[in-house]
Parts: sequence; structure tokens; C-alpha cells
Amino acid sequence: MKNKFISNLLISGGASYISRGLLFLSSMITARLLTPEDFGIVALVTVFTGFLNIFSDSGISIAVIRSEYGNLYHRGLSTLLIYLGLTLMVLTFLISYPISIFYNKFELVFIAPFIGVMFLTNSMSGLASAVLNKQSKFKVLGLFEVISTVLSIVLIILFAWSGFKYWSIILPQLLISIIRIITFNYYANFNLRLLSWKYVRVSFEKTKNLIGHISGFNLVNYWSRNFDNLIVGKIYGADSLGIYGKAYGMLMLPISIVNGAINKVAFPTMVTMMRKGDGINSFYFTIMNVIFLISTLIGIPLILFPKSIVIFLWGNQWLRVSDILPYFGVLVLTQLVISFSGNIILIKKKDKQYMYFGWITGVFIITGIYVGSLFSFEAIPLTYAIAFLIGPLSYNAFYVHIKHLGFSVKEMIKLWMPMIIVSYLFITCIYFKYDFFIKLIISVILILYSFFKNRNLFLLTLNYLKSKN
Repeated sequence: MKNKFISNLLISGGASYISRGLLFLSSMITARLLTPEDFGIVALVTVFTGFLNIFSDSGISIAVIRSEYGNLYHRGLSTLLIYLGLTLMVLTFLISYPISIFYNKFELVFIAPFIGVMFLTNSMSGLASAVLNKQSKFKVLGLFEVISTVLSIVLIILFAWSGFKYWSIILPQLLISIIRIITFNYYANFNLRLLSWKYVRVSFEKTKNLIGHISGFNLVNYWSRNFDNLIVGKIYGADSLGIYGKAYGMLMLPISIVNGAINKVAFPTMVTMMRKGDGINSFYFTIMNVIFLISTLIGIPLILFPKSIVIFLWGNQWLRVSDILPYFGVLVLTQLVISFSGNIILIKKKDKQYMYFGWITGVFIITGIYVGSLFSFEAIPLTYAIAFLIGPLSYNAFYVHIKHLGFSVKEMIKLWMPMIIVSYLFITCIYFKYDFFIKLIISVILILYSFFKNRNLFLLTLNYLKSKN
């Protein structure tokens, strides 16, 4: 199974990393063609439309991968998804004017409906995407991701260069979502024909507990990830929100890589192992160590060289990003690992604990963000990082994993404590502006430790590649 996982990861992960790398490099161009306010205006709308988006799937794709039901079940869920997408599109139209009043920006009335249409288009490809994942057709998914990314980048740059401003961000997304419908449904051999409500009801009955728990998690978890955008946009304006969004994007980029590549391959792999009666704990620790290494290699540069990174990537107009970027670098070290750990909770069917974890996360992070906003714009990521370490990380590592997933205290201390200790050390160094060489020494030790923990997987991967040659 490890060999199969490595094979699938090299395909899916390679495509995901290429796509994210291209997006990252293209930001060097778009950040010079568009202003922080352009990005901030789009973010003002997506704070609310993103909340609606959490209902567009609600664990349905997870149910498809985790279940052993067939085509009729899938089509019933597909019909349910399309009805949800249509409902959310109408809701977006209805809230567009209140959003513009809340932020006092009339142009948001026209932006929100365009984003709303994507609820419907995305719902029409959602089930096909889940089926392709379940069937391990990662070549199709990976190739589409790379091609659609290239097309999106070209369109964004052309629109931005032509003076379309914030529309340059929105219009390419809509086009890609339409292309995704045709591509995914074709390769999944999936019929989009709607079923009658009685079939939808049966599919829903078999999935409703998972949907309820996932929705319960998402309801609170969404605001734990977006309450800062709401606060910054309302108190400090669209320009500051654009600055904050760039820094936050450096946290979400590696998380999206993990979710888009490793999670996508690891989840169905572990489900298959569970069905065969194989133990998955060893495999789980292997993947956690890989993610720990990835988070270290991405987070450390953000902590050590924030100003150089910002100037090189986006130019001087984004220099304020460097004031808050190191705190997001610290969050990278732990949030990537936490993001993946939710998989084992769902695989072991502890759906209710998954929901409770979302609630705990939301309470701590929203509180931390609010406290920071009372002091300054720069204090928000500081209190965010501290709140995350105190609450969600500790709760997940030393309560959920030990009490509900059956891991030992020794295993959890070995897995989590290095990340927690290093995170606190970095936050202290950043806040008190300690000497650069202190942070460098901590970074070198952490990198060496991360490579040491993955030494066995490196050997396994090397042997696999040699066998292919």
C-alpha cells in the first residue's frame, strides 16, 4: 500500500505542486498589475460567499469515497448537490445588496452574483470529482489541474493587463468551473440527469449523519478561518484586507497543497486499508512525518526572510505584508499537520468528534482574532497563532487522538511536542525581535530533525524509483 501510495502521490502530488508553483510564480506578475485594494474587494465578497460554500458539499464527496454503494447512490447525491448549488446561487443574489451596504461599497452588488453562479457550476462537477478520486484516476485529475491552472493564469494576466481590475480574478474562475463540468463528467462516465426526489431522499438518508457532522464542523471552522477577514475588512478597509490576504495566502498555499495532493491520495488509500483489515496507524504516522517536513521547509523561510520574500515576489507596494508574514510562517508548521489529522478521525468514523473539534477550533481562533483586533492590525496574526497553539492543536493532539482514536500518550508527545515547542520559540523571537541567528539556529535544528524522521520513507521512495527504472 505504501508503494501504491507513493505511485499515486507522485502523479497527483506532482500535478498539484506544479499547479501551485505556477500560481505562486504568476503572483509575481499579478501583484504588480493589480493593487491590494483589487484583491481586497474580491475578498470582501468571498467572506460571505465562502460561508455559503461550506454547504455546497458538506461531506458528500467524503461519503462517496468512504461508502461501498454504487451508481444510483452517486446519482442521488449528485442531484442533491445540484439542488444545493442552485439554492446557494439564489441566496448569493439576495445577499449581494446587504453585503454592499455592510462594507459601503456599491460595486459588490455586481460582483457577488458572478461568484454565486459558480455555486451551480461547481455542484455539477462535484460528484464526478469524488468518483474520480474513489477510482484513483489521479492522472485525469492531475492533468486537468495543471492545464486549468495555466489557462487561468493566462486569463488573469490578460484581463489585468487590459484594465479589468478585480474582474480579472473572478471571470477566469467562472470559465474554469464550466470546463470542469464537461471534463470530469466525461472521464467519470457520469450522467448528470437529475433523479426524482425519492431517490435523492434515500441517498440522503444513508449520508445524513456524516453530512450533519461535517456541516457542524464547517459552520464554526469557516469563521475561525475567515473572521479575521471580516474584522480586517470592516475595521481597517479593503487595502489592509488585501495586505492581510496576501500573508494569509502564504499559509493557505501549503495547506491547499496538502489537501489537494497528499489528502486526496491518502484518504482513499487508508479507506482501502481499513476495508482489508490492515492497520493504518503506521501509515498515518508516515504521512504525518512527511507533512511535518513539508511544513518545515515552507514555514522557515517565511519566518527568516519575510521582507526579502515580499519584495521579490510582489514588489514594494506589498511591503506591509512582511510585518505579519512571520506569524503565518509559524502557523504553517502546525496547521498543515492538523489539516491532515482530520482524515483519520473521519476514516475511523468518529464524525461527531470531528464536529466537536471544529467547534473548539472556532471558539479559540475567533476569540484570539477579536482580541488582536482591539490592539492593532499587526496584532491579529500574533493572537491568532497563540490561540491556535493553546486550543485546537492541544485538544486535537492530546484529547482526540488519545481518548477517541486510541493512540498512546508517548506516541502523541513524540509526534506533536517538537512542533509545539518550536512554534512557541519562534513566536517569542518574532514578537521580541530577537537576533536573526537565534531563529536561524532553531530553524536548522528543526530541518535536520524533520529529515531524520523521514529517513525510512526516503529509502522506500528511492527503492521504488529504482524498481521502475
